[in-house]
Parts: sequence; structure tokens; C-alpha cells
Amino acid sequence: MPISKPRLESQLRDMAEIGQNQRGGITRLAYSPADLRARRLLTAWIEALGLQARVDQVGNIFARRRGTEEGPVIMIGSHLDTVTNGGAFDGTLGVIAALEVLTALAEDGIQTKLPVELVVFACEESSRFGCSLVGSKFLTGGLLPEKLSSYHDNEGVTILDVLKQCGFASEVPVRTELPAEGIKAFLELHIEQFDSLAKIDTPIGIVDIIAAPTRLKITVEGMSSHSGATPMFARRDALVAAAELVLAIEKLGWLEAKAQTVATVGEMEISPGNINVVPGRVNLFVDIRGVDHTSKQRLVTALSNVVYSLTNKRKGITFNIETLSDEVPVALSPALVSLAQETCTRIGLPFHVMHSAAGHDCMAMAKVAPAGLIFIRNVSGISHSPEEWVDPADVYTGTHLLYQMVQQLAGI
Repeated sequence: MPISKPRLESQLRDMAEIGQNQRGGITRLAYSPADLRARRLLTAWIEALGLQARVDQVGNIFARRRGTEEGPVIMIGSHLDTVTNGGAFDGTLGVIAALEVLTALAEDGIQTKLPVELVVFACEESSRFGCSLVGSKFLTGGLLPEKLSSYHDNEGVTILDVLKQCGFASEVPVRTELPAEGIKAFLELHIEQFDSLAKIDTPIGIVDIIAAPTRLKITVEGMSSHSGATPMFARRDALVAAAELVLAIEKLGWLEAKAQTVATVGEMEISPGNINVVPGRVNLFVDIRGVDHTSKQRLVTALSNVVYSLTNKRKGITFNIETLSDEVPVALSPALVSLAQETCTRIGLPFHVMHSAAGHDCMAMAKVAPAGLIFIRNVSGISHSPEEWVDPADVYTGTHLLYQMVQQLAGI
């Protein structure tokens, strides 16, 4: 077998050391020094294969292995950036597996008919700028250049600012043209971010549809006042009202659970944030996800009704709902789902066809090309955490599947 299990383990281990803290958590926020260091390491590995790494104006990395014929490209890859205190496999697994496919093709002396291209998308995670899939959306036209100055991190630095700081763009970035010859397929290998596969003892998941997020910012306005001098009856406490809203959002999530829709309040900003001051303002950031867009819409409508009721119940408190994003679930290529099933059957791999509740770069790519997503069993069932873990044997298995699919798509 040309896929090298030791090399996969070694490269994953080397990447995991970049941005890793003493407890094993990894922080490589998009465009941070750690992220840039990881990109440099990957570039060195690419160049060691005799390939050229090119970078576009938002930091996406491309490395193409030419085919014997002119024709549409097979693209494979994922991302290297992480959440704060994340794990070693989210995104990185797909990048290292894609690199291994290119390496194995070279070592096995296989010259494909169609070109095969590794792509590493920049800023997949929303942890730094509150905007996910930046690189893949920018490439596919889902994120316009002028919007890059609209998203900023906690220090007020915008995506556009950091692109200039990193040297990716001098002015507003120009979108990289998609391959003129077209994209025959985009494939992404990824760790499952729950334990569905582990529960059924199956190493491979073949994804047919990806849930999409609707993200809201809810501002709760009351009045700041002295926590000791203000009697309970006179308070306009924004945090208490926000707390009631958080519990209501959880209940709404449960009401839509049968449709596999979930609702999360993942971030809260309290102002002024002093122990001796009644909170006057709270910003809640709500993440609603599901594979059923109608279910998501029902939840948002129900949330609006809850806000209306709370406005009447809590006098002196106002609520404002701002929609940050509202995306539609993405169906992946039926042909690639079938190809993955057929390939698994041919090489003797157990598999399970499933939905993805988490977003991935292949959502953006599906708008311009047939896209496929393969999951590898998550032993811990936890992701976005140092506890995230994949058995090395499953890493090999998933990469071998990717290798076989690429050969079938690219032709040999």
C-alpha cells in the first residue's frame, strides 16, 4: 500500500506541536503567528515533493500535480486554522491526508490523466473574526472583497487589516479565478465532530447533506445602576432578562430536536461587567443549525415571539435581533456519495451514510463544483477540544479511501 501510516502520524504530530499548550490544546487562530507557522511547514512539505505552492490574496494555498491531459481538476483539502484550545485533527487531518495522496501518487509512480490539486483554505473557523469559511467562500464568490473590512477580532483588527499585515494583499483582495478548465470534484476528509460512527463501530462516514447555520446577535438593553443602592423593584437588569432568553432558546432547540436542529448561545457580552453594577446591556450570540431549513425558520420565528413576550413581561427592557448570517443546508454530490459507497465496498471498508451537523469548506465548494465529504470515526466523540481523537488506523483507512477515489476521478 502506498499510503504511509508512519508519515501520516508524524506529520499530524508535527502540526499538532504548533500552537499547542501544556495541556494539549491547540490554538492556531486564522492568520495568527501560529497559523502562519503551520502554513510555512506545510509549504516546505509541498516543495519537498517538487510542487509549487501558490497563495491567493486571502491566504488560500494551492499545490497542483499536473495530469497527462488538459481537463477539469480534482481538488482535495481542508484547513489548518483552529478554534481556541482546539484539537489536533479538525481540518488538519484533511490537509495532511490530501498531501499524503499527492505523495503516494508520486511514490507509486502514478501519473493521473487529470490534474490533482491540494487546497488549504484560510480562516475556516469563525473563532477569530466571527465569520466562517472565509477562504472557501471568497474563492467561490460567497464572500465579496468589500465585506472583508466588516469582520473584526476582539482587538478591532479586520480581516482586510490582517491580510495586509501578512502580505497576502496590498489593497482590497482580488478574488482568485476558479480553474478555467473547471473542477471535476472537490473532496474533503474530516474528523466526525460527534460520536455517531463510534457508537456503531464504523470507521467511515459518507456525508450526503451538511447543516447550515443561522447566526443572530440579540442585544438586550436595560439600565446600569448601583447594585447596592438600586432596590430590586427598581431594577432594569439586562442580564436577568438575557438569562431568561437563554433558557427559552434552549427549550426552542428541544422543540426542533426531532428535525436535528440545534440552538446554542455560545457567546455573551455583559456591559459594564462590574460586580457592583446592575448590567445595563447584554449582547447574546446565537447559533442555530440544522439540515432542515424549514425547521430553522420555525425556530427563528418562535424566538421572535419569545422576545416579544419578554418585552411585555419585563418593563424597561428592550430587545433587538440582528441576523448575522442565514445559510441554507447544502446537499452534496449524489454521484460522489455513490462513488464513495462503491469504493468502500470494493476495498472492504464498513461505512455509514450520514448528515453533517457542522459546517465545512466543502459547503462553499458545492456551489461551484460536485463536492464530497468523508468522515473518519472520532473515538472521543468530542471536537473543538484537546479531547478530540482519531485512531491512527482510521486515519490510514480514510486516507486510503481518499487515495482510491482520487485515482478513479482523475483517471490512471
